[in-house]
Amino acid sequence: LFPNSIFMADSQAIVFGTGSDAELSWGGSYLNLNTKGNDIRIMDGLTTKVHYDASSNNLGIGVSNPAQKLVVNQTVASSDSIIRVQNSNLPASGNHRVEFLDATGTTEASKFFKHEKGGVKKNLKE
Repeated sequence: LFPNSIFMADSQAIVFGTGSDAELSWGGSYLNLNTKGNDIRIMDGLTTKVHYDASSNNLGIGVSNPAQKLVVNQTVASSDSIIRVQNSNLPASGNHRVEFLDATGTTEASKFFKHEKGGVKKNLKE
């Protein structure tokens, strides 16, 4: 059917490296990439576009060495949004908010950004 393709049964994996350093398999409804503790990089030529650091569990978009859990870096001057948070399930009059949680997962009411119809309510305190 496709002469340059690899066909594998669902229970099989493509293994990379001499010591099974990484595996690529089909999980029935998702693609499973098991890096076995190795980093993941998505590159364009020599430029790292996305980097997952397995030792720190950090993810970087537009950066090759993410120092925090999520780092998003835009390298081109632009008025475009860098991060967009969207909830299409809210009615047009609904509010959107980004919340900051404490270690117990509790929302601290004084630490959030909230978009309300007609403007932005900034309620972020130290």
